[in-house]
Amino acid sequence: MVSVIMSTYKEPKSYVKLSVESILNQSYKSIEYIVIVDDPTNIDLIDLLKSYAEKDKRIRFFINNKNLGLTASLNRALQYANGEYIARMDADDISSANRIEEQLAFLQRHNLDLVGGNVQDIDENGNILSNPTVYPEFSSSISKKAEYSSPLAHPTWLGKKEVFERLNGYQEIDACEDYDFLVRAILAGFKIGNVQATVLQYRINPHSISSTKKARQKTALFFVRENYRRGRVTTEAEYCQFMESPAGQKKLSDLEEYYRKTSKMKKMSRNKITKALYMATIFVTCNEARLLFANTIKEKLYVR
Repeated sequence: MVSVIMSTYKEPKSYVKLSVESILNQSYKSIEYIVIVDDPTNIDLIDLLKSYAEKDKRIRFFINNKNLGLTASLNRALQYANGEYIARMDADDISSANRIEEQLAFLQRHNLDLVGGNVQDIDENGNILSNPTVYPEFSSSISKKAEYSSPLAHPTWLGKKEVFERLNGYQEIDACEDYDFLVRAILAGFKIGNVQATVLQYRINPHSISSTKKARQKTALFFVRENYRRGRVTTEAEYCQFMESPAGQKKLSDLEEYYRKTSKMKKMSRNKITKALYMATIFVTCNEARLLFANTIKEKLYVR
């Protein structure tokens, strides 16, 4: 059995419907669907999940007494999981109909411990935004990509339950709990892969955690990534200590400045020359712009 875990907060009801139905209608039927409601005041969502649970006994939902955040909610979901495998899902994304069947077959065929897959970005209205994002297929490229960015899309994960148990679930690493989990899995010797097929439509939401807390997320990623490059895992205590240190505060401040400037650029006129000049100014005056650009170039050069 595969235990699909998901946390909901304030996602629109229409998004959650599409997400839930994409899991309940999977070609692979031996699943349980564990949903954590992280907003106990969201009565509409609770009623929706109750109606699904009455029709399909595979879905179970639990309501947090107060908002705990994604990390704590996912760890709570893991406590209820009975399956041999754990799959992730987000409340505003849509899984392909054969996602679980395809990923499970790929994991078993290649004797892997955790797999992801490619994703197709969609906007708030479900319109396709770009070509699918393709991730490396096997561990050698995945471990290299992890030196620069996350090598698996979090809502596409499917893995053996023992991986989550041995790593004690997710750590409270601000908006970067998935990347931290992956580098810990890699350093622990687990074998990781990505199905070379689009298994999920990933909704780009301007109000999501990754958008509203981008500077803090990138600061966390920087610290965890630097430890990973040295062959070290990051503890929650180390992370908190770094974030409170002068170095951590400066990194956060510099990234906030960078994202303020790029946000301003997006709101400027559509004149391409004006935008190009402003972007050049950001690149010259903002150290983080140069660091992010260099990291992107290195990833393209060294990850195959």
